[in-house]
Amino acid sequence: VALRALVRLVEMHDAVDGRGVPYHPIPVAKKLLCGMGGAAADDANAGRFISQHDSLSVVAQALLQNDYRVVEAGAGLLHRLMAHNPEATAKLYLTGIFYFALSFTGSNFETIATLLDQTHLEQNFRSGFAATAGEGDLPLPDRSILGHLL
Repeated sequence: VALRALVRLVEMHDAVDGRGVPYHPIPVAKKLLCGMGGAAADDANAGRFISQHDSLSVVAQALLQNDYRVVEAGAGLLHRLMAHNPEATAKLYLTGIFYFALSFTGSNFETIATLLDQTHLEQNFRSGFAATAGEGDLPLPDRSILGHLL
């Protein structure tokens, strides 16, 4: 129920207009769930159990559940949060989502596959030459976060 409410909240605040052009700044619901609220929001949340920066990790942990409906809802929410949100997408690997997705033992991989397809090449996990190399300079396993996991 909670994941459906969060999905509905994100759907209510579109990330693109009718022509498909992304809105800037990113809608507040996406900012808050992705932990991109800024320093003022951190001060306001100082006494809470889950900080704003941890909220994306908590949503990512939905992929660890044994119930396929929870996994599908969590992957769908993450897919919506990452759409037209390059800052959050680049840091998604820090939540452990790629490990969580690969450990899913169910048979419904459509939503997880869509999420992985959307995000695996957009991760900012490289350093040194690999971080500055162009797309043609590195083979696919070195450009993708999944290349090191599979």
